[in-house]
Amino acid sequence: MELYKKLRPESLEQMIGNEITIQIIEKQLERNEAHSFLISGPVGCGKTTLARIMAKKFGGGSNVVHEQNASSERGIGDIRNIVEQCRFGPIVAQNEVWILDEAHGLTGDAANAFLKILGDSTPSHVYFVLCTTELKKMNSAIKSRCVSLQMNPLPLRICFQLLQSICKEIGIAIPKDKLLEIAEASNGVPRDAVQLLQAVSELNDPQKISEYLKQNAISDEDPQMMDFLRDLILRNLVWDRIAWHLTAMQKAGMDPEKIRRAVLTYVGKVLLNTKYSGRGIRESQVAASFIRIFSEPVYNSGFYGFVEQCYRATTLTEDNVKVPF
Repeated sequence: MELYKKLRPESLEQMIGNEITIQIIEKQLERNEAHSFLISGPVGCGKTTLARIMAKKFGGGSNVVHEQNASSERGIGDIRNIVEQCRFGPIVAQNEVWILDEAHGLTGDAANAFLKILGDSTPSHVYFVLCTTELKKMNSAIKSRCVSLQMNPLPLRICFQLLQSICKEIGIAIPKDKLLEIAEASNGVPRDAVQLLQAVSELNDPQKISEYLKQNAISDEDPQMMDFLRDLILRNLVWDRIAWHLTAMQKAGMDPEKIRRAVLTYVGKVLLNTKYSGRGIRESQVAASFIRIFSEPVYNSGFYGFVEQCYRATTLTEDNVKVPF
């Protein structure tokens, strides 16, 4: 984490990837018309970093910046405090910026209270930047009052180039093929890529680097995962058996988000490789239903959020298995 903090971008010019989003932000900052923004995307893709960079530039003057985590400070009282503070301009700065992380965590009452000050009602000296990993859970009225920005994982090539530039900057030598393995293992998430790079930077043996990356990766082709996935989608969806797998995974400290991605990869392959005729119709419908169930990230709900997804998958009935088109 130390290396990631040290290398965190401090300007839009230093941001890597998401070029279209950066261009939109540059135009918005130039016009200085919008005062409410919503940045969505997976954990570790630079949402909060981008929000902080934007906060420095709003209004072209000195700014007071407040950061609040809406997953913990999420009630109507917390939002009323913000609304009250925004009535008055900052004493020691020109503008006031509020960054609300995990903004989907606001309660219904808090979201409704927030609407009173968003969009056209935002005071001229106030700017809001909301960040979320779960855009689907955001209040629709809040979304409509914000400029929507999306931060995506980096393409493999860009992630590899990022790792190369970091190695050059801090003076460490890691073979290119191992940097490519790190980029692949990180799934294009910059934070994960840098943390993996930091972890393997002390390993001088390329073979040890590969072993470390393999130990920290979760693939739909691993024997343990294959057993779990076959039981999940092929063995009549028996919950007792699935619960046994999940308990073992939890004890092993496996990352539920990585397991979820492995499930999606597996059922995606099933859907692509199943002929949509005869018995294959049912298999295709089950695979498509699984993709819908496991499409929601579990960054915030954690392991038990993934358990809930698995339970929904095992309780599919003829009524809720839909034709995928």
